[in-house]
Amino acid sequence: MTGPVEKSSAHWAGGAQAVPRIVAASPAVGGTEVDHDLSEITVTFDQDMGRGFSWNGGGPNFPKIPDGKKPYWTDDRKPCLLPVEPKPGWEYQLGLNSPSQRNFQSAAGLPLKPVVYSFKTSGN
Repeated sequence: MTGPVEKSSAHWAGGAQAVPRIVAASPAVGGTEVDHDLSEITVTFDQDMGRGFSWNGGGPNFPKIPDGKKPYWTDDRKPCLLPVEPKPGWEYQLGLNSPSQRNFQSAAGLPLKPVVYSFKTSGN
């Protein structure tokens, strides 16, 4: 006699679900001469994502977030945008997820592996 089949959180529709991956980023990861008038950092994932996020970092190399603004997802749940006010001629570094903060997750609950995101703005 066979009982009900439980679906693992790592599977759906009979196939294995992969952890999410970033398929596009603006500015590009490691970009140089990024326009310092940039108003948002955008990362786009290869699959539908949950509504959480973990933009990690701090100090002078973390981009300033404008007052009253916060990160947000677009309606299709693949791009996440972080409003920023970067300075000219500055190197920035931030993280998406970390070992202790894993809120960038697929809609199925699988977390993005931690990513280090850096770029440098143009100007002096």
